Amino acid sequence: LLLARTGTRALLTPPKIVIKYNYSDQEVIETMGNAASTASAGQSGLLLIEQSGAVLTVGLNRPAKRNALNDSIILAIQDCFSSLPDTVGAVVIHGIGDHFSSGLDLSELTEHDATGGLLHSQMWHRVFDRIQYSRVPVIAALKGAVIGGGLELACAAHIRVAEPSAYFALP
Repeated sequence: LLLARTGTRALLTPPKIVIKYNYSDQEVIETMGNAASTASAGQSGLLLIEQSGAVLTVGLNRPAKRNALNDSIILAIQDCFSSLPDTVGAVVIHGIGDHFSSGLDLSELTEHDATGGLLHSQMWHRVFDRIQYSRVPVIAALKGAVIGGGLELACAAHIRVAEPSAYFALP
């Protein structure tokens, strides 16, 4: 921060922020082997995507699993944020049903060695980076469970708005 004195008042001037990399234009992220193809992921209804004016709403659509995350839904989110229409001015991510997301779907977890586990985690974080460095503001509308990977997804958004029913946890 730069400090400048004008008369009797001191003014702080924040430095100019420059984003050096646009994650919206990043290469395709490859699946780790236990996910459906991204084409079938989008068609299976894992996300409910609607646009109203300049606002795109992205609903996590696994209410029976408390919107638990797996590779298929993560790759569907990646596809969504990789191809945002120019008419979109903001994105709202929310959970269908009573919960935002209960985190990793443990029933679909596959065993990895240390390197495989690291690569799998990095794949998810590259998708979260797409949200964090999106060209438009991203709002997470939180309710019910916001746990583990669901909390990480919420943290990738620029703004988080929580209903009184929201509860937060890391495993």
